[in-house]
Amino acid sequence: MAGGYLRYDIPYLEQLPIADFTERIPENHFIRLSKHINILKSTNNDSTYYENKIDALVFHLYGLTEVEMNQVLDTFKDLISENRNHIVREYVNIANSTFQLEI
Repeated sequence: MAGGYLRYDIPYLEQLPIADFTERIPENHFIRLSKHINILKSTNNDSTYYENKIDALVFHLYGLTEVEMNQVLDTFKDLISENRNHIVREYVNIANSTFQLEI
């Protein structure tokens, strides 16, 4: 941080692990879920169900094992067990090719 602002240089950004989701998960899953979440939030409706689906997609996208996913979920201090269980179920659904958008 210099001069009161952060600077992101290309060499540093190139080191970030950005997954290529087109090989593992259809791009439209993220787009459709994100649009639906935005609509729900703009009307003050709960979007947690769909946010959980995105969480599961991201875990799968980065190739995390179920153990690794649970380790990450352990760091989510405000995550209630109902949502955690939903994320795990969706992760398993993705692995078993039974994931559904349900929008």
